[in-house]
Amino acid sequence: MLITVVPIQAAPLKVNDISDLMRLIQEDYLFEVSQQDLIEGAMRGMFYPLDPYSNYFSKEEYTTFDQRNAGSFAGIGVTLSEYDGELMIDEVIQGGPAARIGLQAGDLILSVDGKTAEEDGLPELVRLLKGQPQTKVRLSVKKTGTAQIVTAEVTREIIKLQPVTYKVLENNIGYIKIDEFIEKVSDEVDKAVEALKKAEVTGIIVDVRNNPGGILDEAVNVADIFLPKNKPVVYIEYKNKSQQTLFSRKEPVKIPLVVLVNQGSASASEILAASIQENKAGTVIGSTTYGKGTVQMVAELPNGGGMKLTFARYLTPNKTWIHEKGVTPDVVIENPKRVNLPVFAPLIEEKDYVEGEKGLNVYGAQQRLSFLGYKEVIATGSMDVVTAKALKAFQEENSLSDKNGILDIETRDMLNNKIVDIYMKSPEDLQLNKALELLHN
Repeated sequence: MLITVVPIQAAPLKVNDISDLMRLIQEDYLFEVSQQDLIEGAMRGMFYPLDPYSNYFSKEEYTTFDQRNAGSFAGIGVTLSEYDGELMIDEVIQGGPAARIGLQAGDLILSVDGKTAEEDGLPELVRLLKGQPQTKVRLSVKKTGTAQIVTAEVTREIIKLQPVTYKVLENNIGYIKIDEFIEKVSDEVDKAVEALKKAEVTGIIVDVRNNPGGILDEAVNVADIFLPKNKPVVYIEYKNKSQQTLFSRKEPVKIPLVVLVNQGSASASEILAASIQENKAGTVIGSTTYGKGTVQMVAELPNGGGMKLTFARYLTPNKTWIHEKGVTPDVVIENPKRVNLPVFAPLIEEKDYVEGEKGLNVYGAQQRLSFLGYKEVIATGSMDVVTAKALKAFQEENSLSDKNGILDIETRDMLNNKIVDIYMKSPEDLQLNKALELLHN
């Protein structure tokens, strides 16, 4: 690397403000860069020292943000989060492109169109997953619970979000799941409540676990369905300490209510839970919520981009600021975590193995067979008599085409699917069970 403190044979630098710095870059920077790119970079940089919820959007990012709030976006149909520096799939939208190629919650996206998180950053990978409908994107994915890495080409589509679902559970208890507070969610919750009333349910469970929040007004409107009239839902406090109080406006649904929350319930979800709890309109069950007590404004900028800026904080009906503390449920109960799987060798070889042969697939199959209960199998990588016998038993138990003890492609895939099924099988939902018990008594 060759560096110099100031340009060779240059006059002393005079940089007093951003315009001076932009002029310097355009005059002396070795490569081409447009003034518009520099302006956008400067605007993005202004948000760097702010809180994590304030940020700048490019035109493309703002369009995507706006589409998602409206309930649709072009992509592969997954929700994502950062996990130990990698991009993890939290949820696969049923019927979407990702679901059709077999991607699952817990899978790690290692690269998108050849770009990796390590080299290009997680935001770039997220950006690349989005794009115009009917365009293709190539993924490298590490399957959950295994060391297997697969590649796949996915066609982007317009994904229609369905943030509200409802059904009738045992003992005629109504259940409403709200995934996110996007536009018109309150209308969908209203319809769900009316349908459950017609079904003559004896109680309603509103589930906002892992709901990251969304639009403030939608949370207030949902609370309005359940709260007594003229009760405070939330207080909005501005920088000058002035406050705005948002009240419930109509008569409530007179059905016993439980709200389910967990550590993934944030922002608008916490407003709903706290308003129900502190106005004694229902019981909150689960684990302490995330603790996001600020409000952001969203605005489009003249360059077509946009910004999200923290401009107020909110207080619960008891005038508590739950920021970085969360809402403590009336009934605190933790759900068990998923089973921890050992790391298995990948099953990636496209060939069959018979007794006496050696290979990576054999080693991985032996690991899986032992985990699935065939304890006599030892992982050596060599197809011995014991392994062949166990494979034959596995093939018979799972009604596979061939039951000959050969490690063929069908058996390989079934072994892998069994492991994934174990990982994905939800443990007992103690929080939901407690809600059902409370509403049934």
